[in-house]
Amino acid sequence: FVSAAESGLVGALDGNAFRPIAGVAWVRGDRDGPGRSALFGWAAAMTDDGDGGVYVSDVGNQTIRFIGP
Repeated sequence: FVSAAESGLVGALDGNAFRPIAGVAWVRGDRDGPGRSALFGWAAAMTDDGDGGVYVSDVGNQTIRFIGP
């Protein structure tokens, strides 16, 4: 998983291509939800949970967010 923090997207690398999985490009916010309905203030560090999910440090909102598999 990777973050395009300045654009508000969290995604995965698929070969050399970035595939968005959560967030909306250039829209900041603090909203939980699946895929493009989620908003991030500034997604920074990430780690996977070993079961297909990922924890995201949203430093713009000072929260830890979870993206489920």
